[in-house]
Amino acid sequence: MGQPLDAAYINPKFGGETHYRFVRFGSSAQYYARFMLNNNNTSYGNGGDFSIFTYDNRGISLRPGTGHVILIPTSAYSGNVGIEKLYPEERLDVNGGIRIVSGSGCKADYIVTKPDPRIGSTKNIKGKNYPFANVDLGHLVIQPRTSALRDIIFINGQGDKISMVVMGNIKTRIGTTTPDSKLSVIGNIRTHEIKLETASWPDYVFDRGYQQMPLEEMEVYIRKNGHLPGLKCAEEFQEEGVNMMEMNQQLLGKIVELTLHLIKKGKQLRNIEDKLSRISERLSELNP
Repeated sequence: MGQPLDAAYINPKFGGETHYRFVRFGSSAQYYARFMLNNNNTSYGNGGDFSIFTYDNRGISLRPGTGHVILIPTSAYSGNVGIEKLYPEERLDVNGGIRIVSGSGCKADYIVTKPDPRIGSTKNIKGKNYPFANVDLGHLVIQPRTSALRDIIFINGQGDKISMVVMGNIKTRIGTTTPDSKLSVIGNIRTHEIKLETASWPDYVFDRGYQQMPLEEMEVYIRKNGHLPGLKCAEEFQEEGVNMMEMNQQLLGKIVELTLHLIKKGKQLRNIEDKLSRISERLSELNP
């Protein structure tokens, strides 16, 4: 049974076209929208689909009451939703950018979930006026959505191996599970330059009141302990690692001490040479 339709203008085209069938809405002079069943015209889709059109600058709105707007692709036919994609490859396939804004306008939340618990997560993309860090617009913030300490884990694509972990205690680990510093790495690090900050430097060795260990005492110390005074033994370095700043300061101090010893020995050697020269002159006078 037919139903009356209250419309200013309806222009049904059910039999005149082989590529599509449509109903247009508007007036006889201008139509504004239409429903179309597309048979095989790829200019309006991928063929065999149903389309809703508007003309000029008119939009398409879905405005439910207290319910929801739900898109349900038919799982039996692996149906997907595409935006500017004729052949979407995922449940939602977008050709272009996506902008998500919450009510406050300063952050956007999205949830990614899959059956694999390693993939399920909640992340934030936050921009201007970020409430905790005042992050400017354009930055990407990755933050676990919980007040408890949680790690951010980076997994590579080969064997799902963990490549890096930014831990909830503000430590970063690469190749280790027991970091003891802000950055702990088991493996090689290659860089062009490393700058170490320090508030002290071993110029104190040049002070007049600095007491150098005599070489004779140093010889006894080395024979007894097997390392230079002021430095750790090999076992301590192997257990604790090497503090590069501390080591550079200690080595520079030893270089300065060695330089001062050489200066002192040089003076002693010149005095001996002067004495030998005078003795030689005296012997020449006694034996003309």
